[in-house]
Amino acid sequence: IIVMVAAVGDYRVSNPADSKIKKSGAGLVLELQENRDILKEVGSRKDRQVVVGFAAETDDLVKNARAKLLKKNVEILVANMVAGKGSAFGADTNQAHLFFKDGREEQLPRMSKAELADIILDRAKEFLPDL
Repeated sequence: IIVMVAAVGDYRVSNPADSKIKKSGAGLVLELQENRDILKEVGSRKDRQVVVGFAAETDDLVKNARAKLLKKNVEILVANMVAGKGSAFGADTNQAHLFFKDGREEQLPRMSKAELADIILDRAKEFLPDL
């Protein structure tokens, strides 16, 4: 079971400066480029592993999570809203919606992150006999 929880940025600065950029009184434009999609790469290379990915969403959680589940080729996608009061970042609790490769969905109530981790591992174990 591979659980990919890191929130890697989608973009990075194309040409990072070697030293501090001093104020000049003018605006500054940063050119960005996409980072590698690590979860997608893991999903495409897996053999018999069960892969669990995470999706931090700001809108259209269900639509975006369903699409991401297929695009990333994972068994489980754990999605949650990150905007607004009670978001997962900086909190000890989380409210997640689980999406499964077999089409099932499970909306979970707010709970401790430790409780959520136990549920995620239990659901991931369900896919082990299929491999």
